Amino acid sequence: MTMTKITFQRTPDFKPAVAIKKEDNFQEVLDLFSPERSADIIRMADGLNDAQEIRVRLGQAVLVRKQQREYMSLPKVSKAEMEDILERLNKSSLYALEEEYRQGFITLEGGHRVGLSGKALLQRGEIRALKDINALNIRLARNIYGAADELLRYICVDSEVQSTLLLGAPGAGKTTVLREIIRTLSNGEGLFRAYQVALADERSELAGMYEGKSSLDVGARTDIMDSCPKAQAMRMLIRSMAPEVLAADELGTREDIRAVEEALTAGIAVIATMHGKSMEDLYNRPGLENIMAKHLFRTIIILSDNRCKGRAEQIYRWQNGTYERVK
Repeated sequence: MTMTKITFQRTPDFKPAVAIKKEDNFQEVLDLFSPERSADIIRMADGLNDAQEIRVRLGQAVLVRKQQREYMSLPKVSKAEMEDILERLNKSSLYALEEEYRQGFITLEGGHRVGLSGKALLQRGEIRALKDINALNIRLARNIYGAADELLRYICVDSEVQSTLLLGAPGAGKTTVLREIIRTLSNGEGLFRAYQVALADERSELAGMYEGKSSLDVGARTDIMDSCPKAQAMRMLIRSMAPEVLAADELGTREDIRAVEEALTAGIAVIATMHGKSMEDLYNRPGLENIMAKHLFRTIIILSDNRCKGRAEQIYRWQNGTYERVK
């Protein structure tokens, strides 16, 4: 593994700052922490190149997760340090972040997502705000070029994009692979041609939109509806952007499936993800029966939950009146 070089510079207020290689694109995350904590995180984890997330819990050590291993940064997080991190997180106005707080996550420049947990304040049964934040889950976003190479021949058949569902457990790389599929279709890399792609990015995870600009590479022909409920976003994109391919992450409601059906009726291919580990999970998922009953997706890919993101454990294709396993 290549060691990440740590350098210290003097800023105008004479506080040391941690710098890492520009291509790693994690400075936005490191800037949430004090210079001392940032340096220790990099030292203990041997850099962030392969890191998936950083867990910050009040009264506990900071944990950096890399695949199946965890790295610990001490001292334990004090209330003062947590407040300092939150202050940095709130560098824009609290009003601008109010909706993100209600949703339980904030998206940083670079597409990194900070999940929040704390005390929920309710109003008429709905979450109005979060207070007394006690834990942060910082998910590190990055493009992994080539992550979908193995799958593209099952998605693009005879120069036609097949509607495809990616199924996988948490951490299997569904979002990473979906992002790479979107980018490849949008750019037409290694394909017969490029496609007009519309992306319903409800949680700002796929494109990492920040101040109107995509922080992550989703291709040159991708139109993005950001921070909008998936079903609404998909319907708006169908009506307004005339896509050839519609992409969405983590389908989970009846309305999501109805929007998928509307896209298919309009002749639009759909590429989407869902949580699950097997075909049985799809058959038994309450409220989402139409996925299998109407065989909405021509191809279903079940991703492995091992260390190799994007590796297909099983692939099924609708043919001869049933889903047949082709891999």
